[in-house]
Amino acid sequence: MLKVRILLYLTGIALITACQPNPAPPSESTHESTKESTKEPASKTAIKARRDLMHRWGKAHDVIKNMHKQPDTFNAALLTEKVAMINNSKSQMWLYFNDDTKGNRVNRLVSQNRTDFQAQSDEFDALIESLYQASKQAKNINDVKPTLDKIHASCKNCHKTYKKL
Repeated sequence: MLKVRILLYLTGIALITACQPNPAPPSESTHESTKESTKEPASKTAIKARRDLMHRWGKAHDVIKNMHKQPDTFNAALLTEKVAMINNSKSQMWLYFNDDTKGNRVNRLVSQNRTDFQAQSDEFDALIESLYQASKQAKNINDVKPTLDKIHASCKNCHKTYKKL
């Protein structure tokens, strides 16, 4: 009986934890009187939220990469689900790169190279949208492989430049 109670207790904690919302990204607000855009400074919460989102993208990438490496594991519905998650959260990701807060090395690099970073994020967004549309009709991994290769190169280039891998 004690084991059942402990199991129920732990299950309840897991459900409560899983239902917690993700931290909100830094927000931009416009003052009506001045029409100036202000950005919330990066906080530990915002940086953690960016890392959490990138972690979820990484998990989706691992699933897609496995299908790429092992074509017999291809699952069109799963591919579309993972790509949709990235596609639907892509604009959220870029909000985290709008602040030069002390100690935030990546954002300083982005600020110093804003035009290049914007071009790279726009390219990524277009490629993910293209992959999402293609994934809805894909019969095998070869149907989306060229776009996957371009996305891989895009991610690698941006991380090399801004994350200094």
